Amino acid sequence: MLDLPSTFQRSGLIPTTLTIIFISTLSAMISLSLANSIGKVMVKDSSNSNFKHPIEYSDVFKYHYGTHAFYATQVVFYFCVLSQCVASIVSTAQVVDASIASLFGSSYALQFGSGSTPHDGIPLWIDSWSEGDCDGDSDDCLPFQTSLFGPVILSLGYIVTALLLLPLGLMDMKENIASQLLSFFLLLAFLVSFTVTFLGSDDVDIHNVPLFGSSYTSLLGVVMFNFGLTATIPAWLHEKSDTTTPSSVVWSSSILVVVLYAICGIGGGLGIRNVPDNFLAYLSAGHLGVASQVTANLFSFFIIGLGIPLFQVVMRYNLVHSHVVSPQVGVLMTSVLPWGLSWTIYQGEGILEVFTWSGLCLNGLVGFILPVLVSITALKVGSGMWSGDVESAHKHYGSSSERSVPGKHNMVIKVFPSFLVDSDEKERTALACVGVMAAIGVVVGIVGKISTGEPDELK
Repeated sequence: MLDLPSTFQRSGLIPTTLTIIFISTLSAMISLSLANSIGKVMVKDSSNSNFKHPIEYSDVFKYHYGTHAFYATQVVFYFCVLSQCVASIVSTAQVVDASIASLFGSSYALQFGSGSTPHDGIPLWIDSWSEGDCDGDSDDCLPFQTSLFGPVILSLGYIVTALLLLPLGLMDMKENIASQLLSFFLLLAFLVSFTVTFLGSDDVDIHNVPLFGSSYTSLLGVVMFNFGLTATIPAWLHEKSDTTTPSSVVWSSSILVVVLYAICGIGGGLGIRNVPDNFLAYLSAGHLGVASQVTANLFSFFIIGLGIPLFQVVMRYNLVHSHVVSPQVGVLMTSVLPWGLSWTIYQGEGILEVFTWSGLCLNGLVGFILPVLVSITALKVGSGMWSGDVESAHKHYGSSSERSVPGKHNMVIKVFPSFLVDSDEKERTALACVGVMAAIGVVVGIVGKISTGEPDELK
């Protein structure tokens, strides 16, 4: 959401708002369709319509397409979430280092390997960084920036970030509820604070955000990659309470996201003339006062930072609950490895961009395209049109008498309004349309991001 203010300025109020509404609706429909596919799976001769069985993202593809699809989606899902996790860790640690330097004058780091050492021949030394090390442009100044081939560092900010956040990644989703609720309520408070700051700025001007903008190249990409709900749906379903209905949660949260994105984007666009793509960098540099600078740094830690454990839990669930690896190996792959990778590329901007672009491209597959494909297949199974292995279909979905009746609308979760879609056939047609729109959106979004040269899935 950090690049929404610049998007509103560049693409205009009406196109950007309509795009946010459209993508939010698309994301909600796809998420509910995936949930419906999970609910129709038969496990141990019983229906999963109450979502009590831990059916994870890749499990759905195994049940519908077989082992090869299962392992393929495991790889795609893991690297998609891992990329976002690593980028979030580096971003959060850099903010913590900058905050330490702001509070105490300097932050410190252990540097390993060859490089411009204070004493020749010493492979390990302590270095410091302060805001005074920035060369003029404080908006783009990051702590301990060296070339890609510079020494590997272990910064104080990174250590503090790991000590605070790594234990949360070892917990399950229910145990992370407190931290996620804290993050949510702080998000609301931060957005109120930002809005007051924006509207009280000397640069506030209604003409900063035109009704229609001058460039729409990156609009779809910026908006689409701000929606990552689908990947978390399987892990959430089997841990939600019995009284919680997926459709009400998904639609209400999607509507709330539209409102929050609009407030953030319009407010920032009105209050900052020529706002940079990352408005937090502008605030963190102190351009709008000390209060907004502190709030921006807190936002980075409590909003972006507290998203890191959620990434790790979702990755671990998909690996462990699907019996791909043991719980111990799952912890190593999802909690230890991301922090190890992030440490080694902390100052390597080129490698970090590789991770960022990987997450950006794979997010379109994981979050939009693949769930639509498997949802259409699930409807074929449910309506007696399954053309695959009949024995496998019976095993996982029950016999034809236990499955849905052709021509009827037998959905675990209602995705589309009943007055528009009242049968499985119409549901498949509607999902196919959603899939086409999602595929076009992903392609256009990636092309738009490439044209701007800035992969920003964290935003």
